[in-house]
Parts: sequence; structure tokens; C-alpha cells
Amino acid sequence: MGCVKCDREVYDGEMCIFHCEKDGWDKKQIKKFQDAFSKIELSNKDEDFIFPNIIIDRYDKNQVFYKNVTFSEKLIFENESFNKSLTFINCTFKKEVEFINCEVNGGIDFTGSIFEFTLKLESFKSMGFLNFSEVTFNEVHLNNNKDQQFNCNFYKSIFNDTFEAVNNKFIELNFEESTFLSTSEIKFEDASVGQLVYSNYTNYTHHILFKDITVSNELLITDIVYTNENFQDLKVFQAKKITINNVILNEQLFDSTVWGNINDKRFRGTKKTFRELKKYAELSKNFIDASAFYSLEMRAKKDELWIELNEIQNPKICERCLFYIKNILMYQLYEKTSNYSEDWIRPLVILIAFGMLSYIGERYGLGIIILGLGSYYLYTLVHCLIFNYKINSETHLILFSFIVILIGITMYSFFPNNEIPLSKYISPFGLFKGKDDLSVIELLSKVIILLLGYQTILAIKANIRNK
Repeated sequence: MGCVKCDREVYDGEMCIFHCEKDGWDKKQIKKFQDAFSKIELSNKDEDFIFPNIIIDRYDKNQVFYKNVTFSEKLIFENESFNKSLTFINCTFKKEVEFINCEVNGGIDFTGSIFEFTLKLESFKSMGFLNFSEVTFNEVHLNNNKDQQFNCNFYKSIFNDTFEAVNNKFIELNFEESTFLSTSEIKFEDASVGQLVYSNYTNYTHHILFKDITVSNELLITDIVYTNENFQDLKVFQAKKITINNVILNEQLFDSTVWGNINDKRFRGTKKTFRELKKYAELSKNFIDASAFYSLEMRAKKDELWIELNEIQNPKICERCLFYIKNILMYQLYEKTSNYSEDWIRPLVILIAFGMLSYIGERYGLGIIILGLGSYYLYTLVHCLIFNYKINSETHLILFSFIVILIGITMYSFFPNNEIPLSKYISPFGLFKGKDDLSVIELLSKVIILLLGYQTILAIKANIRNK
């Protein structure tokens, strides 16, 4: 008759060597248990075995798997090599745990474990991952691992005391839903990170410092109220994606951050977030970044309005048109004409082109304008199909504007009898006079010229400030 829990050979009472009680075992019994344990397939090692109070010996380091084990003695490994991953599931460590200058062909998994004393992980020669999901820490030192890039996961971990990580290189660093208690002090310095996830956590600590961190792929910061965090000298200019969403910022949070190219292809966030980032950029006299964040704020506002429009219950066509004209149209015109005051050349070119269109329409009729516009779009469509590339709406607008300007100047120069100066159609000043008898179309064109002139002035002012 076998063990009552697993049908293995009975070792003590009605239990096998894995499930029997092990109080007071001597070294010989422990050795026998370890020999038997090392022969079990890794997939079968997640059973609820009862482990003796042991220290991992040299002979079983190639297959380390412990579950629900309490280690009462120190675990110290220095200059050791492990051929496979080390797994400690729901274990408790009463004394120090140290891995110094070790080589692990795989990684170390501490899921659900508790460290009552110090954990030190330093100068790994080789390491694939460190998994600290749902781990409770006392004091942690993770230092000098910059020669080896690895994943590090602190999902739902609890930090009670000092956490120090200096001079490391991470593929991914994840602090999602972690808890920092009031007694803890967190310091990350001099690290290279592929993906940094810092979101939805509980923070009671007095200080969290991220200093001289370089993010090369993705930065994700969401669902956090920042009170005492500080990203000093954060470098995200190489990051392909930056998401900052549902956060409340403070002035020192992104101190001396190098953002790189601030545009909607890299950045994801809300109108409120970009407004806060713009405000703190202005406080630090960084007007170039402030202008770019303002542009992102306007784009986020426009996107919110589109969502609001699509959420209208059973809208009539007239209601949709009214909402669009009232709320969205001006944002789109602001974006297309001057990129929210970032580009002063674009509104100037469009202003001149629109004046030329007014001149051509008044001199030669609207028919030639419609014919020219249709010919232009037909040409670009065929050209793009042949050469297999796309032209965005901003490029279309600028290209068409330049063509109109060239045509207008040509017509004005080579066809005589120009009684009205060309500046009348272009200059935003002196457009309206008491003796003018304007039609609705003429009035609309003059208003558009004024708006484009105003956009040009705003954009020039913003660019001068940014210098």
C-alpha cells in the first residue's frame, strides 16, 4: 500500500518521503530526501511536499524547485553557476539571501515569497529574468548588473524597507500594482530599461527616486497620484511609445527629463495630463517642450470631442453637423493650418495661396478653381498609385498651396490690366472698408484671410519664445 496522498512508496507511517513530517531530521535523512527530490520531473515538483529545514547543497543546484518552504538559515551563493532556472514558490526566508557574481542559465522565480531579512542580488554574469510577483520584501539590494540585460517583475509586490537598485540593465521593469509602505525608501539609479511599467500602485513612502534612467522602448505611467516621486534626468528620447494617463503630477516629478521628439506618434495621454506637462515645462523655462505638449493637449481635446460626438444617442444629421461645426471644426482648422501654433510657415503659405485663389476666382471665375483642384487631386492620386506612397492631408495642403501661389503669380505677371493690387487679396489689414459692397462669399473669404493672418502671428510669437 502506497502513500495516502500520492501512492508513492511509504517512508514514515502512511506517508512517502515527500509528504511525511520532517521534524528533527538528521543530515542523512535530509540527504536521502534531496536525492529523491532531484530525480523527480520538474513538472511534478509543484505538489504540496513537506520540506525539511535545509540549505541548498551543491549537488542539486542544476534543478532547484521549492514550494511552501521556510528557510531558517542564510542562503548565500557567490561565484556559482546554475544550469537551469531557480524556483521558490510561496517560500519564507528568515535570514539573508545573497546571489553575488553568479551565473543563472534561465532566471530566478520568487513568486509569492516573503523575505524577512535582506535580499542581495549583485554582479550577475548571466541572468534571464527575476520574477518577484506578489513578494513581500524587507530590504533589497539589486546592484551592478549592467553587463547582463534581463527582465525584472515586481507585480503586486510589497516593499517594507530600503529598496536599492543601482547600475542595472533591464529588458522590462514592472511595478504594476505594487505597494510602498511608509517605512520604505526606494532608489533606482543609473539604469537602462527597455520597457518601464509604473502604474496603479499604492504609495505610502516618503520618497521614491528614479535617477539617470534611460528608457529605450516604452514608458508606461498610468493610474497614479504622484506625491513624492522624482524622475531625475530621465531619458526617453529613444522610446518608441510613451503613455502617461490618468495621473496627477507635481513640479519635481519629471525634473530634467529628456523627452526627445514630442509628437502624437510617440505619446499617449489625456488632455489634462498634457496640460500639466506643459505647465511644468513652462515653469522650468523649457518653452519648446511646453509648445509641443500644448499641441498634444489640443489633439487630445479633439479626440475627446470625436468620442463625445460618436456617443450621442441616435443623432440626427443636423445635430451631428451642428456639434461638429461648434466643437470640432475649429480644432481641425487650427491643427491643419499651423499645427497648433508650432509651424509659422504653413499658415503664411496658406494665407498667400488663399489670397491667390480669391484673385483667380474674381478675375477668371470659380470654374477654373474647381478645374484646377480636381486636376491636382487626380494627378496626386495617379502619382501615388504608380510610385506606391501616401501623402497626408498636411502635405496635400502645403503642396496645393505652393501650386496655387505659382499659378497666381504667373497669371498676375503675364496678364496685364491688373487694376487691383495683389496685396488686397493677401494682406489681413485693410480688408474691410465702409464703401465695400460684399457678397456672402467675399465676406467669408475675408474672414478666413484674417484668421490665417492671426494664426501666422501666433505661430511666429510662439516660435520666437521657443528660441
